[in-house]
Amino acid sequence: MTKTQYKRALKALGLSVNQAGPFLGISSRQSFRIASGAAEIPEAARKLLLLLLYNGQTPALMDQIVADEKNVARRAGPASPPEFLNA
Repeated sequence: MTKTQYKRALKALGLSVNQAGPFLGISSRQSFRIASGAAEIPEAARKLLLLLLYNGQTPALMDQIVADEKNVARRAGPASPPEFLNA
């Protein structure tokens, strides 16, 4: 993903370069480095951006899903890992 593609993806998702860092699991500084072309985007962050764009999702929706998951976990106690992880 080029620096131009990165900035366009962020704009389409309504994220600033500064907001994108924590959302993507990288530092804000690293996000600025990616936007300037001084660093490459980590593969996991690139895939997350592409998935969001292709599926028409927004960061706000993703944040709500995470918050809902945390609330359910608090009420239900620790969750067991999915069965396939135990194999």
